[in-house]
Amino acid sequence: MRLPEQLDKFLFNDLGARFEQSRHAMMVQRDAGPDEVRRYLGTYWPRSFAESFRLFELLFWNNEVRHALLDRESIDILCIGPGTGGEVFGLLHLLQYLDRPYIRVRCFVYEPNTHAEQALHAIAARFFPNLLIEELSAVPAAGYRQTFDAIQTVIGQTGLRCDIVLCSKCVNEMYSAEYNAGMNAYERLALVAEQVLQPEGVLAVIDICTRPDEQNLAPFVPQILNRELTTYEQRPGSLLRTIFPLSCAFHAHQCENNGECFTCMVTPVSYGGRDEYPSKSCARVLARRAFAGRILQGVQGVETYRIKEGAGNGCHAGRFVRDAGAIEAAPAFGPLM
Repeated sequence: MRLPEQLDKFLFNDLGARFEQSRHAMMVQRDAGPDEVRRYLGTYWPRSFAESFRLFELLFWNNEVRHALLDRESIDILCIGPGTGGEVFGLLHLLQYLDRPYIRVRCFVYEPNTHAEQALHAIAARFFPNLLIEELSAVPAAGYRQTFDAIQTVIGQTGLRCDIVLCSKCVNEMYSAEYNAGMNAYERLALVAEQVLQPEGVLAVIDICTRPDEQNLAPFVPQILNRELTTYEQRPGSLLRTIFPLSCAFHAHQCENNGECFTCMVTPVSYGGRDEYPSKSCARVLARRAFAGRILQGVQGVETYRIKEGAGNGCHAGRFVRDAGAIEAAPAFGPLM
């Protein structure tokens, strides 16, 4: 997959993006300055774009998801910590690729870093001028631990309802700032989704595959994500159910070592004049239980977990199986319209 040429040039020529493969370039913390934002734009933004494009492409293979989210005139999205917005624009580009440019998209954004948000608005103005961006400005300044509680308070006050809750590479930053096994940040994210999602909406979570802390004392991010969301889902009264990966959707309750479950999605992407790079991320998608039941009803042939030989645990059955009436997979990015 290659980043669209016009978008690639805009990042590196107009916004001053530069490539720098480093741990610090991987994340845009809430206190990151303009230089750190430019490093992120030139190194990891294209990967977030590609990962979101690929994930939603897989989801739209399913008839129920496609009809619920594509056969309509508008989509409302809650974007939590989008930074410079790679995941948002990956989804928007996919809508163009699937001949749905007429769908009106409105994003409700919570992003505490003003430098990152400026880049998000610049990209939207240049390539997606019809995108409506509304800031959750009523969310008070809060520490990492209080972020989701503050967002829930605002949702309760405004009655906000959305079709998609999108959170990409935000939660790992919370654990990077302060790893605490009792923080349960992914579970708190699921509780936000419970409050705001429409009956046929989805929560899409994408994150990195490394450890969140520089000391390498914390588990890998996919392990934290899978442990917390599986624990959430198994609690009585939880309103959401996993639909991706399918192995988690069907067999997570059989996993004997949930705390060590490591999932990884590899998305090759080429950008900035460089050869194709295998971008690695983890992802999990949940929906309200009734909607999830309809999504999964026609899915066949799902394998259980298998343990990777040698180098730790791995989930090799975490694919999203397309159903009979599926849209064919896009072999690469189409032209940016």
